[in-house]
Amino acid sequence: LLFVGRFNAFKNVERLVEAVGRLKEMGVENFELQLVGEGERRAGVERMVIEQGLTKEVRFLGWVDRDSIVERYRQADMFVTATTWEGMPNTVLEGMACGLPVVATRASGLEELVREGINGYLVNINDTTSLAQRMADLINNPYERQRMSKESRKIAEQEFAWEYIAEQYEQIYQQIVA
Repeated sequence: LLFVGRFNAFKNVERLVEAVGRLKEMGVENFELQLVGEGERRAGVERMVIEQGLTKEVRFLGWVDRDSIVERYRQADMFVTATTWEGMPNTVLEGMACGLPVVATRASGLEELVREGINGYLVNINDTTSLAQRMADLINNPYERQRMSKESRKIAEQEFAWEYIAEQYEQIYQQIVA
């Protein structure tokens, strides 16, 4: 399970840790949440991991350079986020481009990227039970994970590639000029 982002209030990393606790309570095994990033809330998240006995399930990686982050995406099985607000999250797009299914909250911007049941799942903000359940669904079903992985890659390539975006802008500019 991979999260990439800042440890701030709206990224809501604490809810990811709660969801991991729920996964453990559900008896789900053989997973690790890798947290890539830094921020003012990291120390609190680290304390939370220790207090909840999740040091074997949660790994803090700090900031990772651009070359290494691609490898993190490629090694992961899914991208996860419990964010409360987004614009167009680059980290989710990067994960999709690397073929990761996404389990995320219904924060703004994510409904444009994550197609429910196609390349991932969306849950209500702060609903750690549903977040854990959807992560468990993919942890326990490698076939579904692989299917969603292909869909994520396809969506990223077809709808969010620079060439496609540039083409869309060109069409808008042509309409304006006309």
